[in-house]
Amino acid sequence: MKLLIFALVFGVIVQAMAAPIESWKNEQDEIDSAKLDRAIKNVEKVEKALKAVEAAQKLEEISPHQRTMISACELYPWMPWPWWACL
Repeated sequence: MKLLIFALVFGVIVQAMAAPIESWKNEQDEIDSAKLDRAIKNVEKVEKALKAVEAAQKLEEISPHQRTMISACELYPWMPWPWWACL
């Protein structure tokens, strides 16, 4: 999961950096507004990807607690639970 998220973020960053670098090689003095808008959109994509990575990290912090939770069947063994409740 971490590798997939890293690959996604890395791909977005490389894609965002590729277009401005190519334009700098060809036209160093002129700034095209369409290319500038594209670069801004790519930066926004990178920011969204970084927010997704932060959310995934927060989810990973939460999940160890959820793995240690006890089911209701273990808490109240004397209670007559239906067979499907303790799966």
